[in-house]
Amino acid sequence: MMSKSQDFSCTPRRTRLFVGLLVGTHVVLLAWGAACHSPTFDEVAHLPAGISHWKFARFELFRVNPPLVRMVAAIPLLPMNVKMDWSRYDGKDTARSDFRVGKDFVAANGRNVFVYYTIARWMCIPFSVVGALVCYAWAKRLYGAASGFIALALWCLSPTVLAHAELLTPDVGATALGAAAGFAFWRWLKVPSGTNSAIAGAGLALAELCKTTWLVLFALWPVLWVMWRLTDHERASRAVWLRQSGQLAAVLLVGLFAINLAYGFEGSFARLADYRFTSNALRGQRDQYKSRRPPRNRFQDSWVGVLPVPLPKNYVLGVDHQKKNFEARFWSYLRGECRRDGWMYYYIYAMLIKIPIGTWVIGLMALTVGLAPRRWLYNCPRDGTRGSVEAVAQSAIG
Repeated sequence: MMSKSQDFSCTPRRTRLFVGLLVGTHVVLLAWGAACHSPTFDEVAHLPAGISHWKFARFELFRVNPPLVRMVAAIPLLPMNVKMDWSRYDGKDTARSDFRVGKDFVAANGRNVFVYYTIARWMCIPFSVVGALVCYAWAKRLYGAASGFIALALWCLSPTVLAHAELLTPDVGATALGAAAGFAFWRWLKVPSGTNSAIAGAGLALAELCKTTWLVLFALWPVLWVMWRLTDHERASRAVWLRQSGQLAAVLLVGLFAINLAYGFEGSFARLADYRFTSNALRGQRDQYKSRRPPRNRFQDSWVGVLPVPLPKNYVLGVDHQKKNFEARFWSYLRGECRRDGWMYYYIYAMLIKIPIGTWVIGLMALTVGLAPRRWLYNCPRDGTRGSVEAVAQSAIG
């Protein structure tokens, strides 16, 4: 039996061993899966798009997502004798030629593409490692080392993470760097120093360059900061509010600058009315104008149209193309049935059957501990700190 004074979670050597074992197992599983499984539908277009960004410094291909992950994936292929066919590359604002170029890439290289995609996938494994370490570090800071181990294990052994982290698509990269950005922002909220604000700005920049979904952070972080300040037990002075608001503005500006820099300021600050959109949401419906031709931009006759957009051209067009995809009526499949419009409960059903039962049990335990009165919890300190949760996690570890 191990005494409390010999708690392995507090031993640096055993901590490193446990973390290294889980992360190492995770990396091996990803490397093996990347080598064994054939390229997915989206990957066929992602890899030549990443190569095009390096070769031409242009970002039309697969503009629906920012380029960071696929550019990282393409790095080892640049000095290799990879055959490219750009004959169907179309750089028009309304065009999407990424999948055509992807098919030509596969046809030009034959069976060699399996090697190319495997190497490119291996380049993306570090994104998942970052996600694993962020889960460990954040949970450890919140509830202790034992909770950090559990969070690390949940990431490293998650079937969903293992399935997507072996690919060169941006999903896990965006998740991992989004979590890293959130962790950095949380640290800044706790200690609003210049160093922590710089780290938060860098984290925001990296997350934004993985997926346009993270644009929500530009609105979410200021709201969270205001809520954090208003719920603080110590009333902040006017000087504190001004200083922290300046730091937060700098964080957001760093993220915005990084997006434009990554795209080489391609079309940055163009007027909103100058864009040619393809989605119904942004171009407007035909009956909105007295014209036989559908409009190209619902803002072209509005005062909003004169405003400059502080984002690169292909970043904005990517949002438009993604919206157009969402407006299309795709086939959905569930339990042997296909439908055009899908099911309202589709994702709830998918979560119930895809998320492991053990994860659901842990989630229910955490919900119970979080809602239960503190006097009911084992070993709960009176100052309202993390003792109860850490005790539960510690018992789970051993």
